[in-house]
Amino acid sequence: QFDPNISDSMKLQARFGIPHKKRRQLWLIASGGLKLLTQIGDVWPASKKSADTVMPSENSKFGSAIDILTFLPPAISRKVNKFLHVLWSQNQEIDFSPLIPTVAALLLLYMEVPLAYISIQSMINKSRQDSWYFTLTQDQFLASVHAFGELVEKKSQPVSHHAKSLNLNIAQIGLSLFPVFFLPFMPLPVALTLFDSFVIEGRKVLY
Repeated sequence: QFDPNISDSMKLQARFGIPHKKRRQLWLIASGGLKLLTQIGDVWPASKKSADTVMPSENSKFGSAIDILTFLPPAISRKVNKFLHVLWSQNQEIDFSPLIPTVAALLLLYMEVPLAYISIQSMINKSRQDSWYFTLTQDQFLASVHAFGELVEKKSQPVSHHAKSLNLNIAQIGLSLFPVFFLPFMPLPVALTLFDSFVIEGRKVLY
């Protein structure tokens, strides 16, 4: 089923963590990757070949403030770096989306490269409509950070007031928090459990 009915019970189960052996399948379906794969096939070889003609750029990290590659083992870091270059070469209109590198690294933990690629491309395609998974411009990102600040003020005033007492801006804290929400500072089991819900429910889970 390419468009599974995401029930409340499924969301609840995801928040307790999906079993390791189910993650690859669930992420592929919930991200829309499987549906896109049936529509256009395996595009990784062609995308990789096309990317070979594009000069590497700092933008291939999609504006991430913290280079998560430095926190990964060298072999994995090289793999993710090459993956991001191919992804960016096909999505060069994205000028700022610092969550993409982290999501790519997590997908590659459980998926073969072609499946991770089709999954994150589907997530990007969906985000072009409503920022479901990613903000794709700096303006969108800053707007989401401002909304985060307003939400904290509304839902958790003690946290907001404590931040102000320390002369901190809660929105600025969000500015540094969102790009590294899953990695590299969160323990991996926790990051994966949150990521399960992120793939099913989208970026709103981070709020």
